[in-house]
Amino acid sequence: QPQGLACYQNLPKTSLDPSQSTRSQMRINGESVVEIDISSSYLTIFYALCDEQLDTAQDAYAGILGPTLLDRHVAKFWINASFGNSKPLTRWSHDLVQSLQTQLAKKGLSGFDPKLYPMRKIREKVLERHPLLVRWGERIRGRVLGYGDLMYIESEAIIGAMLTLMRDHQIPSLPVHDSLIVPGSKFKVAKE
Repeated sequence: QPQGLACYQNLPKTSLDPSQSTRSQMRINGESVVEIDISSSYLTIFYALCDEQLDTAQDAYAGILGPTLLDRHVAKFWINASFGNSKPLTRWSHDLVQSLQTQLAKKGLSGFDPKLYPMRKIREKVLERHPLLVRWGERIRGRVLGYGDLMYIESEAIIGAMLTLMRDHQIPSLPVHDSLIVPGSKFKVAKE
């Protein structure tokens, strides 16, 4: 049976509107929860598949296009949308613009204009920071990887973390894409 709107995974992480239900208001065994997000999940996995390690000392998306939160989201969107493509993106399509604007609206951001963010410039700036991305669409480890490969590896990491928390620490957890919801008192163990 498909998950309905009432599913916790469809709730926003947080909200400025106190009347809106969010995942941060959930409880596990009566305890407040925290959500632990895998930082730059697909990018981290891609680096690992290329036998390199993503520098986690800095935000993988911040500062690439400029100092604003909008700049960060555009860079992140370009990277993740490129992973959904057969190679790094080279032009804005109507669907890409719509998808980005929808994502930005959910975060309360606006002001995106594709003319102010030419794809050629985004590509150039992102590849300056993450030159490894030029390999997306080429043979890596004997074959051309797709978005499904990244999704599978991410899901295996989440399932593995959940099983370790359950078996070794008796800690319940709930998955949400690239994050886990755990009781607040178990944050440190879950983060490790």
